[in-house]
Amino acid sequence: MNVNLTAVNRLVMHRIINQTNGGKINVFNSRGFHLQSDSLKVDSLNIMWYRGGEYAYFYENQIQGHVTLADSTSYGGGYNSVIRNSTITGNTNFKIYGSNAFLNHIPQPIPTMETC
Repeated sequence: MNVNLTAVNRLVMHRIINQTNGGKINVFNSRGFHLQSDSLKVDSLNIMWYRGGEYAYFYENQIQGHVTLADSTSYGGGYNSVIRNSTITGNTNFKIYGSNAFLNHIPQPIPTMETC
């Protein structure tokens, strides 16, 4: 799956389970993202150059494969990138180019579909 979004769109993926190994998920230029409770078996999951006025949430995922998350230099305004309660089996790269914080825990409740 290859997705190239404009900065007015964001990727939201909740409770996706694939049971077949392989494949790539490439997402470019999204306005933040929200991946939650997904179970993926992939060659790679790449979310690249996310930007805009939206948070980047990576919560409670089980990923078998390589993961790269990288924001854009224009990702600012206090919208954090947050990873929480996820297991990744594979190489992992987190790259922060913008001015927002990258957190591995926040005390607030995890957002639901109703609140994102």
